[in-house]
Amino acid sequence: MLGGRKTLNPKTNHLTRFQIHFFFPHWQHTMTTETDDSPAVRRRVSCTKCFDALWFCYSPFYQMQQYYRIGKLDDCTKKFSDLFDCLSLKTKSSSEAEKILLEQEQAIAAKHIWIMRTQEEASSHWNETFGHLDDPNY
Repeated sequence: MLGGRKTLNPKTNHLTRFQIHFFFPHWQHTMTTETDDSPAVRRRVSCTKCFDALWFCYSPFYQMQQYYRIGKLDDCTKKFSDLFDCLSLKTKSSSEAEKILLEQEQAIAAKHIWIMRTQEEASSHWNETFGHLDDPNY
C-alpha cells in the first residue's frame, strides 16, 4: 500500500523492488538470484547514487533550493551518512550486510507516514496551525 503503512511482500517477507527503489533512492540494489521467491536474496550495493547525491548536495543550485524551501542551507550530513553507511556495508560479509539491509527495510516499513489523530485532535491542531487565518486583523 503506497499511501499508508508499507507492507512486506508476503512470499518473501521483504519489500518489493519498487518499495526498495522508492524508500532507498540512493541505494541501488541488484538482485543476483534466479528467482524472487528464494529466501536468500543476495544484493550488490552500489554507492554511486549516494556519492552523486552528496556531490549534488554541495552544488549552489541545491543549496539555494533548500534555502528557498526551508529557510536554511543543507549541511549534507544525511547524505554523507548514507554514503558512509553504504561504503561500510562493502567491508562486511555478505550475510552480515544482508542482515543490516533487512533491518533497515523493516524499520522503514514499520514507520507510519501519517500522524493519526482523532477528530478533536485534528480540529485542535488545525485551529492551532491555521486559526490565525480566520482573524480579520491578520
